This record gives sequence, C-alpha cells and structure tokens, in this order.
Amino acid sequence: MTTWIRDRATWSAWVLAIAGAGVLVMASLTFIGSRGYGYDFAAYDAAARRIVEGAALYLPDTAQRYAAGAYEGLYLYPPPLAVALLPLTALSADAATLVWFIARIVALAIGCLVLPVALRVRLTVFAVACVSYPVLFDLNLGNVSVLTFALTAAAWRASGSWPAALAHATLIAIRQPFGIFFVMWAARWDA
Repeated sequence: MTTWIRDRATWSAWVLAIAGAGVLVMASLTFIGSRGYGYDFAAYDAAARRIVEGAALYLPDTAQRYAAGAYEGLYLYPPPLAVALLPLTALSADAATLVWFIARIVALAIGCLVLPVALRVRLTVFAVACVSYPVLFDLNLGNVSVLTFALTAAAWRASGSWPAALAHATLIAIRQPFGIFFVMWAARWDA
C-alpha cells in the first residue's frame, strides 16, 4: 500500500474515531439518570457494600431469584470483582456509579488503543464501538464486558509477558470461563 493511501486511511480513521467519540459523549449524557443506567453495577456495588458491612457477599435467595428470572440486584460474579470495587464504597452509590461509568469509557478507549494492530484499525474499532448498540447498552447498564474487552486487548498486546499473565488472571477473577487461557497454554506448553 502506498504511503498516500495509508495516510489517507489513517486520517479517515481519525475522523471516524472523533465522530464516534462525539456519538459516545452524546449517548453518555442521555444515559446518566436513565432507567437502565447502572442496572448491573448496582448489584456489584451492593455486594461490595455488603462486604464492608460484614454481611454475606451473596443474597440468601440468589439461586431462587436467578431461577425465577428475577435478576435485579443479584451479584452473580466471583468474589474478586466485589473486593476490587471496595474503594468505590467510600462514595455514595450515585457517585460510585458515575465513576464506574467513566472508568469503563476510559477502559474502552485504552482497550482500543492497545490492540496490537495498525493505528487506523485501532481508531476504526474505537469508532465502531462508540456507535455500536451492544457497547452503548453495556456502558449504560454498567456491565463488566467493556472491562473484559480492555483486559483481553491488553493480554493480546502483551502476549507472553507478565502483564499478559496479570491481565489473564484478572479476567479469570472476573469471569471464570476465561480460564480457557490456561487450557490453551497447557496444550501449547513444551515440557
């Protein structure tokens, strides 16, 4: 690919990324205080606050409520996520939700930035993420998926190093199915 085409593609990607960021900002302003805003995070936050109060991490009727499809307020993750959120319990629930929301937008940007691909591809991925319904929906709810994307991108970028191992361990602590990384590693390991 000639330099002129490559430069044009990079500039186009910058324009798309800036436009996407604009859409993300506008969407974010409509999310704050909306009906679904922080829906998932409320369960994470409540679990962390229960730890601080010395109460059980999981609600006593978690299994029954889950089976009945009554998911609101249910903490369904391994304990490390709630423990990691303990510092946010120093804030009010509303402030903690806002910090979590902003942190995940930053994580989305960092995840796109660290992808081990060409700059124009990273910028385009960011642009698409900023206008993608599943990403916007996830940001609004406060789910951990954007965070897992950023950690996966970091693990891919740092593949074979201790930062990648740390990212993998964090992923497994948040969502245990990421343990497949160890199965893949063991299958490739030359003993």
